[in-house]
Amino acid sequence: MLRIAAWLIPLLLPLLAQAGIDELPDIGSSAGAIISPAEEYQLGRMIMRGLRDSDLVLDDPEVTEYVQAIGNNLASHAGIDGQSFQFFVVRDDGINAFALPGGFIGINMGLILETRSESELGGVLAHEIAHVTQKHIARQIEAASNFGLVSAAATLAAVLVGVAVGSADVIQAGVAAGQSASIQSRINFTRAHEYEADRVGIGILADAGYDPSGMVSFFELMAQRARLSPSWLPELLRTHPVSSARITEARNRAKNRPTAEQTISHRGYRLARARLVVLSAKTPAEALEHFRREADGREAEASEVTRYGLALAYAHSGEYGPASEIFRSLRASNEEVTEYHIGLAQTLLWARRDNEALEVYAEGHRLFPRNVSLTVRYAQALIQTGQPGPAHDLMLDLLNNINPSPTQVRLLAMAASASGNTGDSHYYMSEVHLLNGELQLALDQLRLALYTPEITAIQRERYDARMREIREALDEQKKKRKRKPSDSENFSG
Repeated sequence: MLRIAAWLIPLLLPLLAQAGIDELPDIGSSAGAIISPAEEYQLGRMIMRGLRDSDLVLDDPEVTEYVQAIGNNLASHAGIDGQSFQFFVVRDDGINAFALPGGFIGINMGLILETRSESELGGVLAHEIAHVTQKHIARQIEAASNFGLVSAAATLAAVLVGVAVGSADVIQAGVAAGQSASIQSRINFTRAHEYEADRVGIGILADAGYDPSGMVSFFELMAQRARLSPSWLPELLRTHPVSSARITEARNRAKNRPTAEQTISHRGYRLARARLVVLSAKTPAEALEHFRREADGREAEASEVTRYGLALAYAHSGEYGPASEIFRSLRASNEEVTEYHIGLAQTLLWARRDNEALEVYAEGHRLFPRNVSLTVRYAQALIQTGQPGPAHDLMLDLLNNINPSPTQVRLLAMAASASGNTGDSHYYMSEVHLLNGELQLALDQLRLALYTPEITAIQRERYDARMREIREALDEQKKKRKRKPSDSENFSG
C-alpha cells in the first residue's frame, strides 16, 4: 500500500490546493456542521480522479461489473434515499477496503482473494456502506475544518489518502505538511464508529440475503492470522481495529439476525475471484500452475470455476488452443454466463482470429444486450479490428442507459475519434472531465469541439448548450467563493 501513498500524497496536495481556488467546498463556514452530500461527493470525486490518474483503479470490465453488482445489491438494503454509491477495485494485493466521501467504496484485489465466501466479501462491503450511511467520514472531515485553508487541504489529503491506503505513516506525513499534527487523534475511525458500522452492516448483509455471520468470520480470520504471526498485520486491521469484545458483540448480533429469504447465485463471486488470481499473478505460468493444482491432473473433470481459471491462464500464457477449447465447452453448457462468451472472444482475438471473435461477441450481445462488461469488450474489439463506427453506436446506446464511468465515456470518445467524428470526440472528452469534476478542462474540450470545421448545426447547438451549463456552474462557484467568510472566520481554532 505504500506504492499508493507515494503516488497520492504529492498528487493530492496540489489537487486540493487548486480546489481551494475552484472546487474545495466551504467545510468550515459553520462550526460543528457536517459538510453537505454534494460537498462530500465533490471531495470523493477528486480523490477518485487521483486514483485513476495513478492507474490504481483496476480497469477490468468483468470484475468491476461484479463488484458494482454486489455493492448495489447491498446498498439497496441500506435504507437511505438520495445516496449514490460507486464501487471499484484497487490494483493492490494488500488486504484492505475503504470508503471515500460521496459514496465511493474501494476494495483491494488482495482482500477479494483473501475472502472465502461471497458473504465474507459482502460483509466487508456492507461495513463500508455503513460508514457512509452513518456519516462517519463526514464527521472526520468536519474535524479537519478547524484549520486554515492551506492546512485544511493538506489535512484532507492526509485523511482521505490515509483512509484509502490504511497507513498511519501517510496520515502523519500529510498532517505534518499541513502543520496540523494535533489532529492526529481525530483522523482515525473511532471505536464507536466501528461498532456502529458492524451493527448497521450486519443488518444490511442479512436484509440483502447473505449470511450475516460473513462479516464476523472474515474479521475473525484476520485477527487469528495476526495473532499467529504478529508481524503480519493487514491494512484492514490497521484502519478497522478488531478487538475480542467487538468480534463477540458482532457474532451475537449476527446470530440474532435472520437472513432474508433470497436465492443468491455465488457463481459471479467465484468467477471474479478466479479472474483476480490470474490478473494478480506475477506471471501467467504462476496462475496456470495454481489452477493445475486445483484440477489435480483431471482438467476435464475439474469444477466449472477451476476450468474457467485454467482457460484464462492458458490464454494469458499464449496457449490459445487449450484456452479456446475450454471456453467453448463452458459456453456450450452455460450459455447464460457472459464471462464465457467474453473469454472465448478475447482468446480468439489474441489468436488473431478476428472474424470468429467478433461473431462470438455479436452472438453474446444478441443474448445480453446492454450487458456492461460484454458491450465494453465488444466495442474494444471493434475498435481494435478497425470498425470504430459500430463501436461508437454500441457504446452510445449503452451509456444512454446506465450511469457511465469516466473510463467508459473515454472509450466512446476513442470510437468517435477513430470514426473521424472529431467534434463529438471532444464533446465526449468534455463529459469525461465533467465526471472527474474538472469543469475548466471540460470547457476547453467543448471549445475544441466548436472549432471543428465539419460539425453540423445540431452538433453546434448541443455543444453550445453544454458550454452554457458549465459556465453557469463556474459562475456559481465564483459567487460562492465571494460569499465565503474570511479564512480566520472559517477556520477558527
